[in-house]
Amino acid sequence: MVFFNHATRQMTAKIVYYGPGLCGKTTNLNTIYAKTSQKARGEMVSLNTETDRTLFFDLLPMDVGVVGGFRCKLQLYTVPGQVFYNSTRKLVLKGVDGIVFVADSQTPMLDANKESLQNLVDNLKELGLDLGQIPMVFQWNKRDLKNVVPVDQLEAELNPKHLPSFQSVASDGTGVFETLRGVTKLALGHIKQHHFQETGSHEAPEPPHRPDPLPPAPPPPPPPPPPVPERHHPSQPTPAAPLGFADLPSVGDLLEDEGFGAPPEPAASAAVPVPLMPSDLVPPAFREPQGPAASSLPPLHPPAPLAPPKPIPAPRPVPHPAPRPMTPLAPLPLAPRLAAPALPKLKAMPSPKPALDLRPSVGLGPSSPAPSLKVQLPADLGAEGIEVAVLVRQNGRIVGEALLQRSAPAPGGAVRLSVELKRS
Repeated sequence: MVFFNHATRQMTAKIVYYGPGLCGKTTNLNTIYAKTSQKARGEMVSLNTETDRTLFFDLLPMDVGVVGGFRCKLQLYTVPGQVFYNSTRKLVLKGVDGIVFVADSQTPMLDANKESLQNLVDNLKELGLDLGQIPMVFQWNKRDLKNVVPVDQLEAELNPKHLPSFQSVASDGTGVFETLRGVTKLALGHIKQHHFQETGSHEAPEPPHRPDPLPPAPPPPPPPPPPVPERHHPSQPTPAAPLGFADLPSVGDLLEDEGFGAPPEPAASAAVPVPLMPSDLVPPAFREPQGPAASSLPPLHPPAPLAPPKPIPAPRPVPHPAPRPMTPLAPLPLAPRLAAPALPKLKAMPSPKPALDLRPSVGLGPSSPAPSLKVQLPADLGAEGIEVAVLVRQNGRIVGEALLQRSAPAPGGAVRLSVELKRS
C-alpha cells in the first residue's frame, strides 16, 4: 500500500521481486544498484545465509519523479527463495504495490517456478490480498543458457492471464531495466486510479481522521440568572443594609456598651479606684456639662489664646583653648655608613693571538696556483672531530659557503685540507 507523507509531499511505493531460490532476484537488484546514479538511489541492505543469498530482503529506494504533486520513490525488495523462510516472505509482501515474478528459464527449474507462484498466491490470500488486484509482471531470466524452456511454454504454464513479461539475463543487465519500467508503470497507474482520480483532483487523499479516544469534555454550565429582588410585606422585617465606616460606633460608645461608660459608685466599706476614661484626658475647661443642669448653663467659650512661646536663646559659643605650639622633633641619628670593601685589582690579560694565520704561499695571478691557508689551533684542543667552515665573499656579499668535518690533528701534527672553488 502506497505511503503518503503530506509534510514532505512524498509518496513511497513498494515493489517486491518474487521467485524460487537462485532464480536471479538479488542479481536484478545488484544490477539496478550498480547502473543507477548515486543521486537517484539509496543504500542497499543485503543479508545472506549459507543456503540462500538473501535472508530477509534487499532495500533499494529510487526516485522516479513527481506524480500528482508528490515526489515518488520506489522501494525494491526481494524475498528469500527457500521454503523454510515462508514467514519472512509474508512479512515482505505486506503493503506491496507491485510484484515482479522472476522465473528461472532452465528446464529443471520449471516445477520450482510453479511451486513458487502458487506460494505467492497462498501468501497473498493469508494477508487478505488478491493477486488479480495487484500490478504484476513476469521476467523470464537466464535466457543465455542452453537448456532453457521455450518462452511460449513459460507463458502457457505460468502466465495464463497474459500479463506483461520480459526476457532477461540479469547477470549482464539485459532486460533488467525494461522489467523495472514495466512494473513501475503499472504500479503508478494503479496508484493514480485508486488514490488520485477517485477524489477528482491531483492531490493525494488526506489521512483518515482518527476519533479522539477520550470523550469530549462536557460544556461548561450556564451562568446563574441574576437574583430577583424580593418584595417585603409589612409583616416581614426589612433586611438590614450593609454597614459602612460611618455607621461604626465611636470608641466611647464601644466602651459604654461594654460597661465602661459610667464609673461605678464606690462602696461604703472600701474605696474602689475609678478607672481612667478617655474623657478624663480633656482639660476641665473644655468639657461639656453633663446632666440636667447642662441646659441652664451658658455655653462655654473657647479659652483665651495662649501666649506665644518665648524664643529659645541661641547657645553660647564654647571657647576653645588656643593650640599649643608643636615642638620640632630631634633628627634621628643616621646609621654609620659601611665602607665598601676594596675590590682586588684585575690583572691585565694578554691579548689572545689570532686563531687564523692566513699566509698565501703563492701569488694570486691567473697563472699562479691556488692559494693555501694555515690555521693555528690551540694546544689544549680535544681529540674530538672538528668542523671547518669556508665562507666566500665578493664585494661584501656571500657568494658561497661550505662545511668540512675532519678529525682533530695529533699534538704537534698537522692536517691538510683542500678547498676547490668551482664556478657554475
